[in-house]
Amino acid sequence: MVMNDSKLDPYILVQKLLAMFFSGVQKIRFEDFEIFMRRFQSYFDETDLDLFLKEVRMLERAEDLIDINEVASMVRNDIEMMPR
Repeated sequence: MVMNDSKLDPYILVQKLLAMFFSGVQKIRFEDFEIFMRRFQSYFDETDLDLFLKEVRMLERAEDLIDINEVASMVRNDIEMMPR
């Protein structure tokens, strides 16, 4: 699958990327998501990444699971709130 990030809705891009990385699993452990994000930490300002992970942690449900669809929605909302 080829994903052109300039043409895809941020929700679709994040949802597909996480689904592909986590082998189609919809609910993942926060710790696994944090490991995934830390792998790419050089692309982010350290403070931004820490704040993003705090925001994602608020999505935790039972058994410390997060839904990748909720993460994708959060990313899209964060992007849409940024001034252009």
